[in-house]
Amino acid sequence: MQKSIRIGFLLLIGSQTLHSIEEYSNSLWEVLPQARVISGLISNDLSFGFAIVNATLVAFGFWCFIGPIQHGWCGASALMWFWVVLELGNSIGHTYLAID
Repeated sequence: MQKSIRIGFLLLIGSQTLHSIEEYSNSLWEVLPQARVISGLISNDLSFGFAIVNATLVAFGFWCFIGPIQHGWCGASALMWFWVVLELGNSIGHTYLAID
């Protein structure tokens, strides 16, 4: 896999990390019902549940980079496309909520 693609993926995961920090610092679970539900599946303490969900998501992204993508494992391209679709969905969702 080309180095520029690997770097682009790492930047994508880095931006998700910053986005997760921003959402946590602005207590998204208090204003977005979907975040409240997902956080509540993890813990009764919604801030803790939200942190765990986001930390797990970011850790999975870095694992994808360190393992499959960096070493060219079978399925690495599928994992990258999963992340691209996930981030596009996140962007579209946030845009929709901002407009609504």
